[in-house]
Amino acid sequence: MPSETTPVRNSWMCSCVIGDKNKPKPNNIDAMPIFLAEGFFGFGMSESNFDITGCSTKEELKARILANYSAENLPEKMPVDQYWKIAKEAKVGDRVFLTSYKGIIYASGEIVDAYRFNDIGSDSRPGRGREGFRHTIGIRWKFRDALFSWKEWLPVDFGIPDISSERYKDWNTKTADAIERKLKESASQNLILTGPPGTGKTYYSTRYAVKACLPPDDPFIEEISKLKKSSEDYVMWEFRLKHKELREQGRIETVTFHQNYDYSDFIQGIRPRMKSDGGLSYALVRGPLWRMANRAMLALEKGEEKGFALVIDEINRGNVAKIFGELITLVEIDKRDRPGGSGLRIPLLYASEKSDEDGEEVCKEFSDGTFCLPPNLHIIGTMNSADKSVQRMDSALRRRFDFIDMPPRPGVLSDNPKLESFLEVLNRRLNKAKPGSGCLLGHAWLIQDGVALPFSHTKLLCAAFNNKVFPLLSEWFWNEPGQLKRLFGGAGKYVDPGTSTIQRLNDELTGPETFCSAENFVNYFIRESDDDVE
Repeated sequence: MPSETTPVRNSWMCSCVIGDKNKPKPNNIDAMPIFLAEGFFGFGMSESNFDITGCSTKEELKARILANYSAENLPEKMPVDQYWKIAKEAKVGDRVFLTSYKGIIYASGEIVDAYRFNDIGSDSRPGRGREGFRHTIGIRWKFRDALFSWKEWLPVDFGIPDISSERYKDWNTKTADAIERKLKESASQNLILTGPPGTGKTYYSTRYAVKACLPPDDPFIEEISKLKKSSEDYVMWEFRLKHKELREQGRIETVTFHQNYDYSDFIQGIRPRMKSDGGLSYALVRGPLWRMANRAMLALEKGEEKGFALVIDEINRGNVAKIFGELITLVEIDKRDRPGGSGLRIPLLYASEKSDEDGEEVCKEFSDGTFCLPPNLHIIGTMNSADKSVQRMDSALRRRFDFIDMPPRPGVLSDNPKLESFLEVLNRRLNKAKPGSGCLLGHAWLIQDGVALPFSHTKLLCAAFNNKVFPLLSEWFWNEPGQLKRLFGGAGKYVDPGTSTIQRLNDELTGPETFCSAENFVNYFIRESDDDVE
């Protein structure tokens, strides 16, 4: 093992064991969520209730543990080697893989706080955080939302292998790096933010795109994570600034799907171009998926572990089978590949040159006309769940994405309690009137700069109702004037039963009883229970 003076960043395996269910001993696999949430790894049976650093040899450590056992209860195996490595050899800056007893890696991180002994008496308290474990090390987890089977990589349960052996001589310098790369790549790279209109899908795609481009230990991510939730507007402002910076670097690109968008737009195709003399020429034009995949692959070829993100707004408004074509296969995580890899390659219709028409360098991987998607390219889509003017998203593409539901959040309107109640009541009634349709109303149209629109801002609030809310409700209840009138309850007088049109609100208050004011409309709307409008 390396000495304390050897400047080597060791990589350790820390196992969460299942323990003996028939004995009152801590079962630290149950504490895995605590380890990840609070940033540490803990272990220690009741017989090891002493500071391990006080032992000068492994033999002394074993003797001290055995001294605490009764003659009738001596264990067959002693975890002396594991205890010794964690307490005496692991150092701040070393890497840690958190594994299960079944051979699955759940997370990796860096030791930031060396071994600590907690004198907690005869009983451990693993449900109480770090102070509930006898022996702990502090860890800043980097990758904590992935699963990776490591048995084929390293057949040991704890610590690091015998790095003097030929098989594991590159453990710290190559193998551990490869495992961490696998952890990073096993996390989802294909996301779709889905929800009703006005829930901030496009708005929050900015945040997801930035996080996809930066590692968890990037200074920006670390600083932004320290801000309180009450600073949400400032957080999003910072994300937008970082998004602009990454976009200018070519690491984020946004495209909007529509019904005329096709494969030649998204991947590559021959397009006419006007020449300077007025004539017409034809050129190979690269689409956003090809461009982003090329940039991401170039970064990998240069040894740069940079992330890239392609944001597809309104992904369900295009014919995704027509747009992705045969490349739909490459979207899958296990089909992604690095430069020089042996993974799947698909030949494109047109071979690549050293540079495209815009002078952008072409990666070596694509120079023979084949194409693949690199693991450092993230695809983030947004989808309006209430939009029935387009077909349902292609099932083949749907199963290749993780979906993040973004429901309406009335709570963000708490600055105006009546408006908050309005959104709650409206969506409750909509859900009853059109169950399973996705026809709900988001909160984004009723806020500005993170604050609910007050009734004193009559022009803004009336514009939100007249130009956003009412047209959408009229569309959802087209040719259903009776149901729309029932939906409005006490405010049903605002609906023309003959045409399904909704009376516009006034943006000027001429008195407290002005019939068409936004506040009076909300009062009429929420004054009856849902049962009254069935």
